[in-house]
Amino acid sequence: MGDTDQNTAVAPAAGAAAAATGHAAFRMRLVEILKSQEDILPPAQSSLGRLYQLFQSPESSVEDCVEIIKLDPAMTARIFRLANSVAYRGKATTISEAVLHLGFAQVRQIAFSAGFFKKFSELKLPPGMEQFWLRNIFVARLTERICAQFQLFGGMEYLAGLLHDTGWLLLAAHFPAELELIAASDKPSPASEKEILSFSHAEIAAAICATSLLPPRVTNAVVNHHAPLALLVGGIPPSHNSDVFLGVVLNVCDKIGDACKLEIPWQKSGLDLEGVKESAEAKWLTQFGKVIKYEAMIEDELPKAQEICRALTGGK
Repeated sequence: MGDTDQNTAVAPAAGAAAAATGHAAFRMRLVEILKSQEDILPPAQSSLGRLYQLFQSPESSVEDCVEIIKLDPAMTARIFRLANSVAYRGKATTISEAVLHLGFAQVRQIAFSAGFFKKFSELKLPPGMEQFWLRNIFVARLTERICAQFQLFGGMEYLAGLLHDTGWLLLAAHFPAELELIAASDKPSPASEKEILSFSHAEIAAAICATSLLPPRVTNAVVNHHAPLALLVGGIPPSHNSDVFLGVVLNVCDKIGDACKLEIPWQKSGLDLEGVKESAEAKWLTQFGKVIKYEAMIEDELPKAQEICRALTGGK
């Protein structure tokens, strides 16, 4: 082999070694970042933490919920604002009336959203992600609503929707140069993320779920929400209580966010609502015998997500 051939052979090998070294450094840095993060669930003795515990108890009551909310002025203000907003059409004059008007599930969503926003709101959003908070709240509401049609009411479905894209926030805050490369890539975002960093935003979000001890069903659904049908194992009947099901619902709701023009620029699916309905994931859901009325669901849920987002961010 001549010198030219040897140089040609060595160059790719050197490039691959450099990339592997860079990937290892990125992974080590990510591990340190994740170690420094507090759990997504608030401390047990805080008002939000006590609400979280209450939501998991079958013996909890609206009255219990009201007593805890009264101890948190910010939460009280948000509950009042939402109950009496145009989207919710209430006329509450007391916190008890506001909670009763909204209902237990809605108050749970507000509490989860407040905890999520409190944890991540200090991270700077890059250009193009101005609608991130609204998008995640909207996707979370859609996810819980679809899952509720299949008798899944635990609240973890809403958290899965809320957390599924949080990896973008950590990438924007801690890997801004690499995020710019991902945004400029011609490849789909999961492929470009793997190429540039060796891990994806979905894997970061799943790591946050895992370190916060959320159920494996949530973690698995979040990490696979871009390709949930890959989790199917031949010969095993699909179940609506599985990580595959939750991942498929996340995937469909993520695409609905794009169809409603709430997209993250570098990962948009390019689908309109009809395209979402024709996707493999939406068609997979039809085997469970439920009719999902997407248009009505969007019309109902988007204004409520906007109200929650305004209440959290102080927007008009």
